[in-house]
Amino acid sequence: PLEIWWARDGRRLVTVSSSTIAIHGPRGRLLRVVPLPAGLVAGGSAIAPGGLRLAVIARHPGAEAASELLVVRLDRAEPPRRVLSLPGPFEGLTWSIDGSLLVVGRPRADEWLYVRPRASARLQSVEGVRELFDGGTAPRTGAFPRPAGWCYAEPVDRTTSGQPPCS
Repeated sequence: PLEIWWARDGRRLVTVSSSTIAIHGPRGRLLRVVPLPAGLVAGGSAIAPGGLRLAVIARHPGAEAASELLVVRLDRAEPPRRVLSLPGPFEGLTWSIDGSLLVVGRPRADEWLYVRPRASARLQSVEGVRELFDGGTAPRTGAFPRPAGWCYAEPVDRTTSGQPPCS
């Protein structure tokens, strides 16, 4: 397997290989296999808080190929839903603490994209990510920062927001 996830609800074990997502029950019994759309190869994934959704970076093979961001419901027998498709590779993927946003990187564009997987709201981006994180100022040079967690700046008091400060 490319990646293995244990859902926080303790009810699912998820394995992501290059072309399929296998969903297992708590005792390891295979519940179902979800194939990726034809011609796509998994390039990374992230399980949502609560364990009901899995986001998958899927790539079209080829040097200048496009990437897609798919969301798979783990509690229903549904095909993956495409939420974003753009030229070039995607890198790094993380959910917000409340599961309302995904952040995915686009190294060639030197940006992070904020995607709302449940709504058809417009895409938001942060450009110049390498410079923001001291990875160099020129596109395609320096290490590309990967979003690896999530923090809320305010409110700091968890009792106010109901959310932990970081994931």
